[in-house]
Amino acid sequence: MSIVDDELIEMAGQGAFERGYDYYRQGYVGDLEICGNRIVALVSGTELYRVELLRDGAGLDGSCDCPASDGIVFCKHCVATALELRDQLTDSALATADSGDDVILKAYLAEQDREALVSYLLQVLPNDPLLYERLQRQAMLATDTLDAKELKRSITQVTPLQDTFDWGKVSAYFRRLEATLKGILEVADQLPADILLKTALHGIMRLNKALERIDDSGGYREHAQAILRELHCRSLKRIEWTPGQRAEHLLEMALADPWDQFEATPLDYAEALGEVGLGAFYTAVETRLAALPAFPKNASFDDRIPYLRLTNYLMIRAREKGDLDEMIRLEKLTATTEIDFENIARLYLKKGDPETAARWLSKADASATYDRSSRQALWASVHVANGDWEAAILAQEAVFQRDASYDDYIDLIKLAGRAKRSEDVRESVINFLSSADQAHSWSDERRAFTLARILKDDQDWAAVQDTTLARISDPDRLLKAARWMAGPAPEEARRVYEKCIDAFIGRKTNRSYRTATDTLLEAKPVFDASSATAFDDCLVRLRETHYRKRNLMAVLDTRIGAA
Repeated sequence: MSIVDDELIEMAGQGAFERGYDYYRQGYVGDLEICGNRIVALVSGTELYRVELLRDGAGLDGSCDCPASDGIVFCKHCVATALELRDQLTDSALATADSGDDVILKAYLAEQDREALVSYLLQVLPNDPLLYERLQRQAMLATDTLDAKELKRSITQVTPLQDTFDWGKVSAYFRRLEATLKGILEVADQLPADILLKTALHGIMRLNKALERIDDSGGYREHAQAILRELHCRSLKRIEWTPGQRAEHLLEMALADPWDQFEATPLDYAEALGEVGLGAFYTAVETRLAALPAFPKNASFDDRIPYLRLTNYLMIRAREKGDLDEMIRLEKLTATTEIDFENIARLYLKKGDPETAARWLSKADASATYDRSSRQALWASVHVANGDWEAAILAQEAVFQRDASYDDYIDLIKLAGRAKRSEDVRESVINFLSSADQAHSWSDERRAFTLARILKDDQDWAAVQDTTLARISDPDRLLKAARWMAGPAPEEARRVYEKCIDAFIGRKTNRSYRTATDTLLEAKPVFDASSATAFDDCLVRLRETHYRKRNLMAVLDTRIGAA
C-alpha cells in the first residue's frame, strides 16, 4: 500500500494537509511504532497527542485524541504521522503480501459460479452504502432509468440541513458528500446535459444551504465544491444554449455565490464558454457595472462588494491583456484605502509615470493607519525613476530595517552604488545587524543570519563562525552556515556543525534524531580535515551526553554502524 499526497489531501482537506506537512517537516512526530497494520505515534503540537493509523488493502485510516479529530477525523496530526510512516517504509513487505493475496483471491473468484457471486455481492453491498449507490447508479444508467430526480435525491440524502459545529462531524459530512459527487462524476459524460445541469445546480444549492448551518472553518468543503464546479462546467459545455445564455447564466451564478465556489470565474469556464462566450460574459459584467450608482466616497466593506465583484472580473481580462490603462481605471473605481492607493501607484510605475505614482503614494501616506514596507519600496522606485538616489537609499533602508532580509540588503547596496555610497551604507547595515534585538529573539536570529550571509560574501569565515555560534540556534540556519564554510574553512565549519547537530537532537523527535545523524555523517569529511579523531570524539560526546535517549542511540547504532 502506497501513501500519496493526493489521498491524504482528500482525507484531511487541503488546510489540514498543509499544517500536517509542516508538523512532519519540523519533526514533531515521535515514538512511531508499527505493529502489523496498526501504527501508533505521538505528535507534539499545542499539546502531545496520540495518533493511531490503520492500513489495509482499501487504504489508510486514522484517528487522534486531539480536539479537532475527536477520535474520528483524519486531522493534521494523522497527516504528519502518515508522512513519517511513508518516510520509514523503505521495504514494503506488506505490499508484497497484499499483492500475493490478491492473485490467490482473483483465481478463486474466477472459478466460482456467476449466480453465486451475484448472490454474495447482494448480501454484502448493504455493508458498503457508497459502493451500493455507485453500482445502483450504473445499473439505472444501463437501463435508461437514471433521471435528475434520482440524482438530486442522492445528493439531498447526504446533505441533511442541521446545525453542525464539531470538526469530526463536519469532516465526515463532507466526505460523504464528496463520495456521492464522485459517483455522479463517473457517469457525468453519459448523462444528458440538461439532467447534468439540474443535478449540479441542486448540489450547489444544497451545499450553500448546508454551509449556513455548518461551521466549516477547516475548509473541508473544498473538494466537494471542486467536483460541483466540474459537473457544472461539463454541463454548460454540452448544453444547447447560445454563448450569451451560457455567459448570463454563469454570471448570475457567480454573483449569487456566498461561499467562493465561483471565485476563479470565468477562467475556470473558458473552455465551456468559448471565445464568443467569454466576450459575452465580460460584456454582461460591463453592463451591470454601468448600471450601478456612483461609488460612494465613504463606502463600507459591504458597500464595496457589488462593485469589487464586477471589477474583479474585468481586472482578470485586463491582466490577461497586459492593459495597464484599464487596470488603473478599474482600481480607481473603488479606491478608498491606503492599499488601493498603493496598487494604483504600482501600476503607474509599471507604466513609466513616477510623477503620478508619487501623488497616489502621498494619498496612501495621508490615509495610512500604519507604516508599510511595501509602500517604502514603492517610494524607493519613484525616487530611482526621478534620479534622486539619496531619497531612494533612505526609503530602501526603511524597507531593509523592517525585515532585515538579505535580498533587501542587496537592493540597498545597488542603490548605494549608484550614489557612490556603498562603503558607508554597508557599514551602517553591519552596525544595525550587529546590534541584537533584545525584545524579539526570532528577529535577532534573522538579523544574525543576514549578517552571516554578508560576512560569507566577504569570506570572513571567523566572523561567520562567531556570529553563528553566538546568535543562531535554529538548526536549519546553522546547517546552511556550516555548509558555506565546509570547503574553505573546515575548522570553523566543524564547530557550527556540532552546534547544528545538538540543535536537531534538541527537538527530541525520531525524525530530528535521524536528521542529526545524517548531518553528522555529512560533516565527516569536515571533522576528518580537522583531526583524525574529531569525528569519533564528537560521536563519543553525543553518546555520553544523550545516553538516556534510547531512540537516538538506536539511530546512531544503525546509521553510524552501517557507515
